[in-house]
Amino acid sequence: MIGPYQKTGQNVYDVREKCQGSNLCYNELDWISEYLNQEKVMKAVGAEVSKYDSCNFDINRNFLFQGDWMKPFHRLVPGLLEKIPVLIYAVSSNPLTPFGQGLFLFL
Repeated sequence: MIGPYQKTGQNVYDVREKCQGSNLCYNELDWISEYLNQEKVMKAVGAEVSKYDSCNFDINRNFLFQGDWMKPFHRLVPGLLEKIPVLIYAVSSNPLTPFGQGLFLFL
C-alpha cells in the first residue's frame, strides 16, 4: 500500500510536501539526531542507550509482522479521554492514518 506512494517522492506523512532529508522526509530530524547523539546531551538527559534514533525500523517491522500495524486504535480514544486529561493534536494531511487524519495525544 505505501510502497508505490513512497516511490513518487511525496512525503508519506504530509501529502502536501515532497520528501526531504532522511528516510523520514524531514531535514529537521537529521539535526535533532545529531544534537541528541552528542555525548554531553545524552549525559545531561540521562540517556540509557548508546544512540538516539528518530525511528527504530526493527521495532516498526516487528509491529508489522505481529499484525499490530494499521489497526483501528482510534476506537479506544473515547474511553481514554474519559480517564486521562489530554491535549489532542489532529493532522489532516497524513495518508498513513485512517481517512488522512493523524491524531496525537499529549498527556
